[in-house]
Amino acid sequence: MKKIIVIIFALVFLLAANIFLTKNSFREKEVYPSLNQAIGLTESLLTFEVINGDNKIKIRKNTLCYEIISISYCADNKKIEILKKILNSNIEDIYENTDDNLKRLGFDFKDKSKSIILNETKKLRLGNINQYNEIYVLYNNKIYKISYYQDLLEPSTKIWIDKTKPIIPLLDGDKLDIEISRKGKNICRIKHESTIFNQKYSTIRNSFIDLYPIDIVKVTASQSRSMTNNADVSISIKLQFKGKVESFSIWKKDEFIYMENTNNRNYAYVIPNAVYDNLNIDCVK
Repeated sequence: MKKIIVIIFALVFLLAANIFLTKNSFREKEVYPSLNQAIGLTESLLTFEVINGDNKIKIRKNTLCYEIISISYCADNKKIEILKKILNSNIEDIYENTDDNLKRLGFDFKDKSKSIILNETKKLRLGNINQYNEIYVLYNNKIYKISYYQDLLEPSTKIWIDKTKPIIPLLDGDKLDIEISRKGKNICRIKHESTIFNQKYSTIRNSFIDLYPIDIVKVTASQSRSMTNNADVSISIKLQFKGKVESFSIWKKDEFIYMENTNNRNYAYVIPNAVYDNLNIDCVK
């Protein structure tokens, strides 16, 4: 009986000691500052540039939105907010800038590495992403471990463009007349009633509802004409809705489908291949 009591006391003692040590370890765990604080970024985020080897994208804040400078088009505000959240989140850990840590954490300067420049003054070099979706960031003489979101720091307009606004502001209930022109073929005119009651034509109508760009290319008028003339196949369409007529050129070049408003040739939108495929139909003139 005495042995049992001794064993019970020993277990209780070990359990109490473990709880005490655990509490102390939590108390002693260091709380690090945010990345913004650590690098001294005290002002608002006005510009940032993402660099990956020879590829880069620069985004700046203007009166309306954060704008992708290369195409003068708004960036995805959700991604901007995620980037700000990362910068304002507390650092997970800090490492010394040593040769061993640089090599171990993915900073091999012989290769073209990723980096991000904040407000044209703070250059952060990016290292490995670990199994917990955390990334290592080198700034001056310190390496910081912070949370990371996949593709957020890729220098591609496809990743960063604002995809919240449809190319054509067309709603389900809008009346829509469609005119399709292709080289060497009769003009195809599809009245609104046909787009409602004929499955073949309703598919075309549905192609333009909630049509968002996959990517955007900035072009001049002369570049636009050259692109359409040298395209594999091009299609012209007129959409009559809400009391106005919108004209578009849609063409296929290599594996991509492009679409632009012929009255506003500032952008060529990269759109899904299905839209182009749906327009290749035969209909009565």
